[in-house]
Amino acid sequence: MTKLSIKADPSKKFFIEMLTRDISLIDGILDLIDNSVDSIIKDSNFNPMKGLFDSTASLEKYKISINFNSKSFTIIDNSIGVTKRDAENKVFKFGFEQADNKGAGLSVYGIGMKRSFLKIGKKISFQSRNNKETIDVKINVLGWLRRTKWDFSGDISNASRTTGTTIQVSDLYDNVKSNFKDPTFRKRLLDKINATYGIFLLNKLKIEVNNEKAVPIMPKIARTKKIKPSISSFTIDEVKVKIIAGITHEDSKSLNGWYIFCNGRLILGGDTTEKTGWGNTNLKLRQFHPSINRFVGFVYFESTKVSLLPWTTTKDGVNFNSRIYQHALGEMVKIAQPIVSYLTKLYRQEPRMESLRSMIKVTDEVPLNTLKIKQQSFVSPAFDDINAKKGKQRISYMVPLSDLKKIKKIIGNSNISNAEIGKKTFYYFIEYEA
Repeated sequence: MTKLSIKADPSKKFFIEMLTRDISLIDGILDLIDNSVDSIIKDSNFNPMKGLFDSTASLEKYKISINFNSKSFTIIDNSIGVTKRDAENKVFKFGFEQADNKGAGLSVYGIGMKRSFLKIGKKISFQSRNNKETIDVKINVLGWLRRTKWDFSGDISNASRTTGTTIQVSDLYDNVKSNFKDPTFRKRLLDKINATYGIFLLNKLKIEVNNEKAVPIMPKIARTKKIKPSISSFTIDEVKVKIIAGITHEDSKSLNGWYIFCNGRLILGGDTTEKTGWGNTNLKLRQFHPSINRFVGFVYFESTKVSLLPWTTTKDGVNFNSRIYQHALGEMVKIAQPIVSYLTKLYRQEPRMESLRSMIKVTDEVPLNTLKIKQQSFVSPAFDDINAKKGKQRISYMVPLSDLKKIKKIIGNSNISNAEIGKKTFYYFIEYEA
């Protein structure tokens, strides 16, 4: 019997095409930022969940600079840099071993950095400076594709005075050049950075795109003595989860829906689709509608076992099939239902609602870092509370339809509302019987 030798090596070109196909250029750049933020988290021991509720200047000394034009793309950070051991065994490896995937950072699968620079261009320069040495890696993608081996080579020299990592990509692909020439691209990238890294920016991390500073976009929630958001905290499978939901402030009505974070990074913003329960008949939550556009909710997942977090490989959405996300989704719907019910009633154009609508317009806009409570149900004033304090009370009752038609005939107006009939009959009694 003769043994067969069967080749199953993947084609590098096919591998790259598959790896980079489903990620947008902006999300690819965010992956490179993730790489820098991950290093910063390790160097600073920054806790994203704590940073949300206790914003400090703990990341003040760190900076990430992004610069691009039609010829090249560069990202620079001033974190701790890469060690020789990690450069040889981890940083350039396509995919992490499960045992290596630890720490409350943003590195999940070990493909982000490679996928990103392979999507941008054909020539890559990677330089990382730590306290002991400087590591230089140059990659010519076309030359690498022609080789059978998958490894890269680099050089090690003496340590630099400053630590950090610089990645430069040149010989850009045509579609990348077109995007970089587009005057709207920088704004779109900055808008995404402002929202995605809001927690880190609030803690004074500096991110710049072509010398323009990123500014955190973190929706706030409305609160008064009579209107308080719902807050829930729990742990499932070594993942800490915190859910906050309530009513948006008058100035933040466009920032509605659910905002979902994993280890401090926004992965889904302002979602009003079935992904977050809206219109899901099994969960019994109505579709999102203008009547409830004041709803806003936040979900924070945190774990040192990052593979457990419910994010996709591109980190631009949730892994809907994750057991952890499904558990959280049930809690999200449970928390949302009383808020949705309240907003639905409030939407009705009735005079008795006007006082409450006015109350919401003058609520305080509360930063989330002030909400340090672990558990709290949604609190709202009863619809008749304010009118009752003014010496008024609502009356509601059922009458036979035949009697209602008689009243309309007597009044001489078949289009009169039931509410108006109630008022007329009530005051008729006051005038003639009281």
